[in-house]
Amino acid sequence: MRGIHTCCPEAPSTINIYKTELKIDSGEARFVEQVFTGSQFTGDSITLDYAPFSKASTYLFLNSGSQISGTDFFLSGKVLTLGFTPNADDVIQIKYMARVDGLVWSDYPVGAMIGFSGTTPPDGWYFMDGAQEVHQNTYPNLHAHLADNLSLTVEGVDQGTDPYTLKDIATTYFDPNTNELIQGSTIIRHD
Repeated sequence: MRGIHTCCPEAPSTINIYKTELKIDSGEARFVEQVFTGSQFTGDSITLDYAPFSKASTYLFLNSGSQISGTDFFLSGKVLTLGFTPNADDVIQIKYMARVDGLVWSDYPVGAMIGFSGTTPPDGWYFMDGAQEVHQNTYPNLHAHLADNLSLTVEGVDQGTDPYTLKDIATTYFDPNTNELIQGSTIIRHD
């Protein structure tokens, strides 16, 4: 029969999804979220903490409005280039899958946020639960990160004072035991 190949198809990649971590052909990838303000862009680009696993799994939001890859933003390795000029107070949020083979909890930079389904965060992490306070004297690097990313703090709190209160941010997970999406937490790395 013409057009039908019956011999030796290429083996598909093995992808197992569990919580926020993907096992892809024996490697690890995680969902990463980074938040910037327009004032953090010098020129039209910024370097991400990690290289996105693929352009197709990368999402960018401008003031909570979804932007289009290849038109509104471009990726080249870890470099994110905008197709527009942001205002200084614009909130630019990027979510992507990143290859993190061998990365341990302490390797993430201060301010990194990931989804988490456990009940106790790892050492060096806080829950984004709407109640956790970040004091300048205790965690000066995270406090400075929050000062540049006020969208991560609780609305209504005087943003110029100490402490900042972390916003409540939930993350959805796929539970392979029940085959359902469940709502979990988000954690943020402190110093």
